[in-house]
Amino acid sequence: GGGGGGGGAVPAAAEAGTSRGGDGTLKKGAPAAPPPPTFEPEPEVRRKQRARLKKVRSRMAATAASVRSEDLEPLWSVGGGGQGGHGGRRLARLCASLSEVCGQPRSDGAEAAASEAAKLLEAGREKELHAARTLGALDALSELAAGIDGAGWPMPPRRSTQAAATRALLAAAALPCNRVHLLLRSHVVAGLATCTLASAIQAARPDACDASEPEPATSGEGGGDVCLLPALLRLLRLLITPLPPGLAVRGELRAALSKLRADLVTLLVVSGGMKSLQEHCARRAATLAQATAHGALLRQYVALLHALLLPVHEDPAGASCASVFKEFLRSSCVCGLPALACAMLVEASQPGGGVAPRPTLGAAAAVTARPPPGRARVRPCAAVLSVCRSAVRLLAHVGSVDAPLLRGLLCGGEFKAQLLHLVHLALDLSEDANIRGGGGGGGGG
Repeated sequence: GGGGGGGGAVPAAAEAGTSRGGDGTLKKGAPAAPPPPTFEPEPEVRRKQRARLKKVRSRMAATAASVRSEDLEPLWSVGGGGQGGHGGRRLARLCASLSEVCGQPRSDGAEAAASEAAKLLEAGREKELHAARTLGALDALSELAAGIDGAGWPMPPRRSTQAAATRALLAAAALPCNRVHLLLRSHVVAGLATCTLASAIQAARPDACDASEPEPATSGEGGGDVCLLPALLRLLRLLITPLPPGLAVRGELRAALSKLRADLVTLLVVSGGMKSLQEHCARRAATLAQATAHGALLRQYVALLHALLLPVHEDPAGASCASVFKEFLRSSCVCGLPALACAMLVEASQPGGGVAPRPTLGAAAAVTARPPPGRARVRPCAAVLSVCRSAVRLLAHVGSVDAPLLRGLLCGGEFKAQLLHLVHLALDLSEDANIRGGGGGGGGG
């Protein structure tokens, strides 16, 4: 008796009216146990998705391996190496601690070391940011954040540990050379874009609860589950954004980094991460109050969408992600952002702060009436207004990258009605703000 073979024949004992108890022994007189489930072949769509992800990961690994060390030397020397000094000595001790606990990502020591690294690097001292790379702390932190070991095998940490490690990486990514270092660790970047993003979205759900994971309270505001997703989105945005044009980077290295950024965009789309993120942000903005509470998340979501267009803007014909991302924009109606912004502005235009029913896509052309006298409108917070402004800018960005794509979207009646409604509400709220502010007599814009 081996333990495999999920689809084998039902044992004769089961057919004779016996069944197996929880301890595996045969019991007579009990009804026959149902045959073990047969494992169906993997659905074709899922199989193709996995094959595509594997292909993109392999391509990223090959691109990173093709970078020569001499091409990196000018980049590492920018700003000095930063190996000496107090920051280097402290990070050297911290790096030794991280190396010890990296193999036990769910331990208290891993969480303590990641939290200490986050506090140290968030101070923003350039010498310590360089030392994080040269002393190996960046490698250990990236593996904790991605939930993998040095060979790429999954080793999921505590969510609070993962959040602290992500915050530390985000602080270190302020230096362009550290961003290059992370991009060249392609297996880590792939883990951040797939596994870490999926777990961050899952952990941020209101009903997410893992009773089997006893996590100490985190020192960051709002706890690890709350701060992980916005920090991760910001980190991914920094990794996708091209390096400053004035930076001394050789042509071969710049080309390799462009390929890695484009493949990172492809991973985010093909893995389903962007679709899950779109659905999650739509749920977090179901009401104006919820959108206000999750303003940091929504702002990072919109900023990431802008960044995803940059590789296509940089190389419209040659970027490997061009066709994949354009198709995603088309099928998702620009990631659902106009619908999200329109819904928030609809509620902001309601009188007395009441929550109005969200209009469906087809009813978006129905313009809400002005509030009756004496009833004030709900004023959206700065974060919500920033998201709405960025939604309009994103449409302009899409048009600058691919005008036919935007024209095709506008041919859809519902999308066009939604866009017109969004513009109307934005102008209406702006006019209302001018009236309340007494700015009606200036003749300005």
